[in-house]
Amino acid sequence: MINFSPRNRFFLFMCISACMPTPLNAWQYQTHLTAVINAFEYMGGQLASADQTKAAHFLKNFGGDDIHIIIARKSGNTDEFTDTYATSWWNGKRGNIDLGSKRINISTLWHFLSITKQGCCGNEFPGFSFSFAPPRSGTHYNKLLRAFLFNHKVENTGFAGFGISMPIRLIGPIDAYRFRGQSTAFRAFYSITPEKNYLQLQNTIFEPSTNAAAFWYAQAIEGTRVGMTDIQHIGYLGHVMHLANDATVTHHLYSTLDHYHDEYEQFVNDNLPSLYSETKVNELISLFYNSAAGRKCLKNTMIRDIILFFARRSAGMTAPLYSDLFEVRKNCGKEQFCASVAENVIIITKYYLDIHCERNDRVF
Repeated sequence: MINFSPRNRFFLFMCISACMPTPLNAWQYQTHLTAVINAFEYMGGQLASADQTKAAHFLKNFGGDDIHIIIARKSGNTDEFTDTYATSWWNGKRGNIDLGSKRINISTLWHFLSITKQGCCGNEFPGFSFSFAPPRSGTHYNKLLRAFLFNHKVENTGFAGFGISMPIRLIGPIDAYRFRGQSTAFRAFYSITPEKNYLQLQNTIFEPSTNAAAFWYAQAIEGTRVGMTDIQHIGYLGHVMHLANDATVTHHLYSTLDHYHDEYEQFVNDNLPSLYSETKVNELISLFYNSAAGRKCLKNTMIRDIILFFARRSAGMTAPLYSDLFEVRKNCGKEQFCASVAENVIIITKYYLDIHCERNDRVF
């Protein structure tokens, strides 16, 4: 058994860091971007409902004909947040950690939703934790990251979404990641995670991605008048969609950077045209509207309920964790990518409906 003493960790880190790193994300940039573009294409097609068609037209009226590209780029760039760091007195502040050929952005550890685990600190489900990863893995990025950052503290500095265009000024990332949702304008929810949870990164239980998604939806919807919006507020929908789409990826529901995580997402990214199906998207949207969450008026449905519906479906698809077979990746990839597109359609439609109701009646 390797003794990960501070000296050994430093030596191992220096050896592995000699390799040129590439980012390890959830859905890759092009996948996130395409899921938004496909959503707008669907909403302009024959299978779209009247509300879905109106929603797409509404956004283009206020944001311009290229608003779908603006939102798509926002969605893709959400992995580039740099507001969360691992800190220690001996190693300083690190926003990115290079593990051989992979680069881990500490902010992306907020992009997980462990719905197979019991919730904590006021959250229905927890987010990422090293202790939640499933057994048997060939790459060991979880273990390496945990070893390199042993006894580091999770620190949030700057502004929410710092590192991409239009960060939220005066609002810190703790507010962003711990904001759970809002049932009325007067009733906001926050997790009650104690600060000591973040004192040792190897024991930290991160907030679930549904919290950050609710925060960014609040930024998209709040402050806008009935029937009115602007490009900046519309753009924040991209962050909502990114976090929602991450929760369709099996690996983001099982707290693992391993188990073919990067390889599976690369496969999906390389095969988007063959995985996308307008008919499949329509089927998934119908399934949502026939669910307990979807049977409510969409205006009365919280963002987390939309995400959880599709996350529960993906959580049952464990094969990509253990198999690199083409058919496994193709079948699961089609379901999960189309689920991302379906989520985006539903989120855009909800936004349209929420904009057209009084502020005090908005639920998210």
